[in-house]
Amino acid sequence: MSDISCMGFNVMAYGTYGAEPPEARYPYVLTTIKDELPDLIGIQEASQKKPNGCPIDWVTLLEKDLGAWGYGALAVCREEGFVHPLQNTACGLMIFYKKDRFELLESGAIPYLHDNPRYLQWARFKDTAFDKEVLFTNTHFGCAPKVAGAFCPEAAESFRTVEATVLINFWHEHCDEHTALFATGDYNSEPHSLTQCILRKSSFKPSYLISKVPDDRGTVNVRAGHNNVYPHMIDFCFVNSSAQTVENYYSIVHRFETEADGILAGYASDHRAIMTYCNYK
Repeated sequence: MSDISCMGFNVMAYGTYGAEPPEARYPYVLTTIKDELPDLIGIQEASQKKPNGCPIDWVTLLEKDLGAWGYGALAVCREEGFVHPLQNTACGLMIFYKKDRFELLESGAIPYLHDNPRYLQWARFKDTAFDKEVLFTNTHFGCAPKVAGAFCPEAAESFRTVEATVLINFWHEHCDEHTALFATGDYNSEPHSLTQCILRKSSFKPSYLISKVPDDRGTVNVRAGHNNVYPHMIDFCFVNSSAQTVENYYSIVHRFETEADGILAGYASDHRAIMTYCNYK
């Protein structure tokens, strides 16, 4: 048993990469969450997207269904008044927490001004079960930012290093050595990238790297045009190693029965959910 658990999950609100449509995948997402029932959850890409078209409102459905399981919800796109439905996948950030255990102390969102509308979502909780403070951040780093009006994948790494700098500075300013950190996100950067090197230049570490039970499998499922698993690890949960120990970490590789025949058929998303289990020091 661990003191506290956290899930990170990019749910891909829209339909792409040969995936089943959102309304077909939503039950897979719910089952994945219900199988774990983590104490804290960080969701990315929970909103609608056009012009692809999304027939369901992920934010409202997740608030309703997880609320029935006792979770409170914080949603950037709802609270900050941003677009609904979104024209960009960068928002759709949601934090869920067990209301009978966590007291919400404060929360907010910080825009990455160079790559609007991407955000750093954050919340501070008191874990009443252990009388501990927990800082939770949730984000979605850039993929192919616009440069001079056109999308430019070549500029993406430099954009992500800016986002990483904003994020790690936030951790240092708001997380002392006794405060547990859970920092979920689709970081769009692999372990040996410059972006990840910046983030790891401190006591804050990705949970998979310091877990007593490690799992280095990729966090992205099969991609369109490939017949094998896309092995990249780009989803992480950073923790504060001075305040907590990581007992277990794993990437959830569920594939559900379906009659669909797309490359991603049966997967809840193009990303896998990741789980982190910690004990307080």
